[in-house]
Amino acid sequence: TMTDRLRGAPRRRQEIAVCWALDDRIAAPLLARLEARADLVVGDNEPYGLDPGKDYTTPQHAMRRGLPHLQFEVRQDLVASEADAAAWAAIIHELAGDLIADPELRRVRLYWP
Repeated sequence: TMTDRLRGAPRRRQEIAVCWALDDRIAAPLLARLEARADLVVGDNEPYGLDPGKDYTTPQHAMRRGLPHLQFEVRQDLVASEADAAAWAAIIHELAGDLIADPELRRVRLYWP
């Protein structure tokens, strides 16, 4: 999750951020689906991105191996209760659950510098 605001800064507009780098096989279709919903404010690598030089888990375990990847962040104030978290899980499942069926995602693609 991401904080709804940094100290002294205005409230973040983004409700969910999709963070990715180099390989958009999962990120692009998920972003298109999220952005098609008029009720969501979506960040594409905003306010956070995925930096292979600074981040560890996704670069190490997915990117270096050529696996499709993404990270996403939901604003903390939107998942404060169990019901809110379950609602966001349902949204993400609805929009992304079938993406893993794409056979292209079984193909290794090395983009690592």
